[in-house]
Amino acid sequence: MSLTCMSQYLFAGLVNGNIAIYTKTEDGTWNTEPQKTVKLGVLPVRSLLVMEDTIWAACGGQIFIISTVTHFIENHFEAHQEEGMVISHMAVAGVGVWIAFTSGSTLRLFHTETLKHLQDVNIATPVHNMLPGS
Repeated sequence: MSLTCMSQYLFAGLVNGNIAIYTKTEDGTWNTEPQKTVKLGVLPVRSLLVMEDTIWAACGGQIFIISTVTHFIENHFEAHQEEGMVISHMAVAGVGVWIAFTSGSTLRLFHTETLKHLQDVNIATPVHNMLPGS
């Protein structure tokens, strides 16, 4: 469902709620078997985001913060209080992470260090104005 690469590691978000971590061999090619698998949940891992020495992984409506050194989950939080809100995309901007969901037209902004919810932005009207008739 999602991929991200960081130096010697390839992180693959899987449909079963796991992240498979692949490593490079000495000759620079990728191992075909994962070095490790990290279980996050039962819903697909739809989005992965590299953030300094962590990977932010979206599984359902939760964000899991995984160390790229130890491959352990350091923290996690709910990105939305409403049931059924599944994260589709994440993007970093300065000290904030914007999160989009598979349903609805609201983007949510979270602080990368405190994990505090900062702002919601509904993009329905601007998108509708840019794409008349859609």
